[in-house]
Amino acid sequence: MLNTDKEIYQWFSRSSGSEHIASWNAIKGLSRVLKRHAPTRLLEIGAGIGTLTYIVLASNRRKRTVAEFTVFEDNSYCINSLKKNLSVFENQYTLVNNLTQDLNQGQKYDFIIVDGGPPNLNVDKLLSNYGIVFLEGNRSNQREIIESQLINWTRMDYLSLSLSSKSAYCVYFKNPTKATKIKAYLTNLYFRIKSSIKYRIKGFKRRIERTG
Repeated sequence: MLNTDKEIYQWFSRSSGSEHIASWNAIKGLSRVLKRHAPTRLLEIGAGIGTLTYIVLASNRRKRTVAEFTVFEDNSYCINSLKKNLSVFENQYTLVNNLTQDLNQGQKYDFIIVDGGPPNLNVDKLLSNYGIVFLEGNRSNQREIIESQLINWTRMDYLSLSLSSKSAYCVYFKNPTKATKIKAYLTNLYFRIKSSIKYRIKGFKRRIERTG
């Protein structure tokens, strides 16, 4: 078993089918959110070859948490790779390939990871009253859909300071507390300022290169 988040990322980065795995930035972010909130009913939508799935399962094992974890993936290549990559976690997750037919009717999840999957999925119907959605990457279309479905929510944007949209991720909180709303505001402000500074520095360097 891989012991640290860094080992997990490095191992999956070298694996077959790694072209679209989650970024190191998103992996660190997911690990932090799991540690802080310790959800017990989780759903992953679009598991791919299992990078973020491994992070969740490893986190549960380290904390000795008994969690119900459902994983959706419908690509045959990814399903085969995922099963192989997660062989050390046998019987610790449920793999489904049809969200409409395979999920229990009325089941609500504390934590949903969106890393692909059907673009028109109604996340709100699957999310518990105070649930959390972790959206990997800069998926603008899925952001719009999620935000149109949720009624009372706040979002924390973790933008990539490397200027790579793939490294970005965001976290949605359904029916957030006042403290969570304040934290979201400050987090978003911080990343907007840092990103603005990064862009300005990059633009300044380009102007120097042109004139030099």
